[in-house]
Amino acid sequence: PVIAEANITAYRAGWNFGETTEEFATVYEVAPASKAFTPGTYRNISGNLALAYGLIAAGSQADLPLFLGSYPITPASDILHELARHKNFGVRTFQAEDEIAGIGAALGAAFGGALA
Repeated sequence: PVIAEANITAYRAGWNFGETTEEFATVYEVAPASKAFTPGTYRNISGNLALAYGLIAAGSQADLPLFLGSYPITPASDILHELARHKNFGVRTFQAEDEIAGIGAALGAAFGGALA
């Protein structure tokens, strides 16, 4: 109970600071999408998907094979999964056993002429 009460007190202090601070002088208000865009068909795209598509486009524009050496980790796994679907664009993916192996594989691929 003592630890729980300390955590609740810290949470409330943080909340109150955020509500009352004047550190943030600029305020932005984003209009609902229905007012900002005309009706039509749109694609919902995440940052990871956009990055994967951008990497594919960069490899294509540079006329280089694209290589991703990666260790699956929750925020970035989607990049590995998406790139693995696009072998037809010269993409090669490697799921490494740890981060250092992924970096080593990417360095080797870069020295071998790939966009890695």
